[in-house]
Amino acid sequence: MIGKPVGGSGGISTFTGLTDTPSTFSGQKGREYIVNNAENALIAVLSKFPVAMYGAVGDAKAVNDGNITATSDVFSTSAKTLFTSSDVGKTIAIRGAGAAGANLTTTIAEYLSTSSVKLTDAASTTIVDKQAVWGTENTAAFQSAYDACYAYGGGRMIVDVGNFLCTGYLDFYRTLGGILKRVHVSFEGDAHGPFEAHADAGGVGGTSIGAKTVPYFPMIMITDTVNDFLQLNGYSGFNVSDLAFYYPLQVHPTEATPIVYPWTINLIPYASACSIRRCSFINSYKALKYHGGRGYVTDNFFGCYLQAAEFDHVRDFLWIENNMVQMMYNFIEGYGGTQPIDAWVNINGYGFVFLGGEAFHLHGFKCFSRAYPIKIARSSDTGQFNGGVSYGEASDIHLDLCHIGVWIENCYALGWDFVNLAIATLTGSASYVKVDAGSMRWNGGKVWNSVPTTPLDIAAGAKFSFDNVYGLSNKAGFTQVGNMGVGTITPTQKLEINGKIKISNDAGAAAGGVMRYDSSTGKFEGYDAVAAAWVEFGGGGGGIDGGLFTDTYTITGVDGGAFI
Repeated sequence: MIGKPVGGSGGISTFTGLTDTPSTFSGQKGREYIVNNAENALIAVLSKFPVAMYGAVGDAKAVNDGNITATSDVFSTSAKTLFTSSDVGKTIAIRGAGAAGANLTTTIAEYLSTSSVKLTDAASTTIVDKQAVWGTENTAAFQSAYDACYAYGGGRMIVDVGNFLCTGYLDFYRTLGGILKRVHVSFEGDAHGPFEAHADAGGVGGTSIGAKTVPYFPMIMITDTVNDFLQLNGYSGFNVSDLAFYYPLQVHPTEATPIVYPWTINLIPYASACSIRRCSFINSYKALKYHGGRGYVTDNFFGCYLQAAEFDHVRDFLWIENNMVQMMYNFIEGYGGTQPIDAWVNINGYGFVFLGGEAFHLHGFKCFSRAYPIKIARSSDTGQFNGGVSYGEASDIHLDLCHIGVWIENCYALGWDFVNLAIATLTGSASYVKVDAGSMRWNGGKVWNSVPTTPLDIAAGAKFSFDNVYGLSNKAGFTQVGNMGVGTITPTQKLEINGKIKISNDAGAAAGGVMRYDSSTGKFEGYDAVAAAWVEFGGGGGGIDGGLFTDTYTITGVDGGAFI
């Protein structure tokens, strides 16, 4: 039973648009209402603001085999048969069919067949086997639901299971009529996420895309190429959860370069106590821009191209837990394994980028097939706390198939601590870890797959240490290029070893200054480049008989005596 508040007096609102006609229907807006009909009485909590109450309909369908000719108003699909007569009047967006190859957004004017319709506006560009999406346009309905929820003083915006087409963007402001209101609004799906996107048997994957017409989770289908979709304007206490954000007009995985889109969610500074939980980002170019602190980013799936998330302006702390970045853009269209678009991501793609912040807590992060899974750098806003750099701690991090696993371009003096960090690099990769400035400590984990060109790339002035990392030596520290410590993380010489040294031999070519242990003679030897021969180190005290020192020295004592 659904109704929409239309106003009232004294805190009492009247509701219209009910699917079941009651004998009376009134109540305090936002709290509860009582419905009396011939059969029963229903008490419902209306701190929930279902978007359906404001006209939202989750009936969108999408295809990846759309065709239209320039100057024509007839759109058809090559194989899909999803059109019905009820689609007339609905919004349709077609990839690349607009002027100069932009997307064409118009309405369906006439139903022709299950695979073709007539459009209100003709195409400007010919397209063959490209993506298209159509359905009820929901941007205004979503915005109205937020406006009502905010005006009331907060509540829960509920998105039902369905595919909700939005060709515009949502502005979730925190001022109304110039008045700042600190209210809590939760924008959430009516199902428990995050959601796994996969292909249906007959066509373009998951949630009613392609041959399947029954959606099974709440998904917002986004086509705006100009604006960040969900703009949280300096909001405090905002929650986004259990929603899937999908870009149906993004490229096929078989193409080489993605289409540039703005951020899916932009949390504008300075927000606090905001959470992004259990969401799925599918085909995003850039998914989450989170500028604020004292919040949570937990249990999300990021299927994106350029960047999964950017974190900046973090005061006090930010908890980032149990998140995954992987290639869901492949799965939604039914493509398995490595696709051409993955080559672009493996060269250009970022996972999480950390900029200015007091204390980041990153735990349970898995990133698959991406150039730079973790980058830590200085914010362009250097006037913020810490001068725009950060410090943090990370644990249980799994970075699989990357170019540089952890890249610290700059960070606060306290540095970053990583515990149980596992890194697998791509063939031809640069480094497991790269530290340009700042410090990093790595305790426990492993490295595997291809060996990078420079496994540990530590710049002059940077500090780095690691311990108990399978695939690397047990413990080492680096303070600058040329100063290395083994068994110590604070070396003061070019090489400082805290412990015994074990030297063996190999088949490599000899060179001046090289040492070895000859197991056949039980002797340590150094290579004399002038004589082109291995020379034994002196055993028992050196001297001429030791074989290495051949000159005679005179040492004159204080009393005039001499030792020769």
